Amino acid sequence: MLDLPETLYLYRFHGSSISINNSLRQKLLNKYIIQRRQARLSGAEVLSLEAFFQQCITKQQLTHFLMT
Repeated sequence: MLDLPETLYLYRFHGSSISINNSLRQKLLNKYIIQRRQARLSGAEVLSLEAFFQQCITKQQLTHFLMT
């Protein structure tokens, strides 16, 4: 087994990486998936992705999602 030098380990962490650019989208989709699963398990209405985003905007939860 080879050990990678530290510089190779850290090379992918930069501001233009896909993960950095899509972090908000990834975070919102993660919240949507969790909410959708909870709704299905409880028998509640399952929101479409568009309705979920609209709910986030109308309830001003976008700032909360960014902070968590």
